[in-house]
Amino acid sequence: MPKPSRLNQALAATLTEPESVVKKYLEELKSAPADEDCMICMEKLSSPSGYSDSCQSSTIRPEAVGRLRNCQHSFHMLCMLAMYSNGNKDGSLQCPSCKTIYGEKTGTQPKGKMEISTFPQSLPGHKDCGTIRIVYHISRGIQGPEHPNPGMPYTARGFPRYCYLPDNEKGRKVRCHTLITSPFLSCQAPGKLCLCHESPSCCS
Repeated sequence: MPKPSRLNQALAATLTEPESVVKKYLEELKSAPADEDCMICMEKLSSPSGYSDSCQSSTIRPEAVGRLRNCQHSFHMLCMLAMYSNGNKDGSLQCPSCKTIYGEKTGTQPKGKMEISTFPQSLPGHKDCGTIRIVYHISRGIQGPEHPNPGMPYTARGFPRYCYLPDNEKGRKVRCHTLITSPFLSCQAPGKLCLCHESPSCCS
């Protein structure tokens, strides 16, 4: 796989810059609601942000108020900046009020690989079907900027790890749910996302 160019790396960094993320998902209001509090700093939205002393920005004013574009909840934009800056800084925002997620929220798990296969032997208690095996791989590496100690090595003890499911309707539902919600960035599984040999409704 080719390495990303410096230009692409710079563009990716720009997209996750705190000010850029806040301005992407909040629409700045021309006038703040008079009797509404900011849920983050608990100050009136008509007053400056309570984080104006601890969170500095050259592009967001302390009195700026923004409304999230989908859920329409309003906050001091500087408060949202402080909240984002204290998180994973992954380019996503989550509304403190209704928990609506803006963008793609990611965790801090290192990159890994998931392999899925089947074999005819049965698991105890499931003599009428074969077995699904899921193998998780994570290798040791260097911590990134989203981790507690960027630049320091981390270990991956106990890998690969194995999961076994009965190859029946319930087991295949669990397998499909695992594929959909898996934090692993690389999934090596044969065929399409739904691996059930039945109708797509089996994954609902």
